[in-house]
Amino acid sequence: MLMTQLYEIYLENDETVFTVGSIVAETEELYIVESLDETGRLDSFQLRPKTKVERLVSASAYLELMEFNKSYNVENGSYNPLGLEVNYDDYSDLENAWYQMRNSGDIYTIVTSTHEEVLVGSVKDIFEKDIVIAAIDFEDFTQTEAPIDKNDIIAIDILSYENVLLQKFLNRSRKIE
Repeated sequence: MLMTQLYEIYLENDETVFTVGSIVAETEELYIVESLDETGRLDSFQLRPKTKVERLVSASAYLELMEFNKSYNVENGSYNPLGLEVNYDDYSDLENAWYQMRNSGDIYTIVTSTHEEVLVGSVKDIFEKDIVIAAIDFEDFTQTEAPIDKNDIIAIDILSYENVLLQKFLNRSRKIE
């Protein structure tokens, strides 16, 4: 497997929190990021609006550790055990991404700049200035419709281990209400 440059990806106005990942595709307005978890395994594929990214750091002691961890996992077959793959062409821009997400019915994680709120659920409606997500309540697995201002979105997990396993759990054990 070809090793792709890892970055610490910092959000605008936040010097303390970053994501470690590789930019696997880029459009005029988006980075598509293959993010890693703390052990160097594939965590998710994310859409990152370029306007929400403050800076990319390509060299640090922490990135050296993450490069080592990623290489170790790749060599030992544990980097991507579920075989997650994304067709980057489906996410050429944010407007197309919303429709792709709504039409798939899949579960997504959307992070907003509103106190770094994280919503998990499926996209139900798309409007000019916002989207409506059927957000999952993890206390009882009910859904609540939540509007999200498109301008507040700082990251979207379009495919993640957590959401794939959540979908398998919900399909197997119960239906969300």
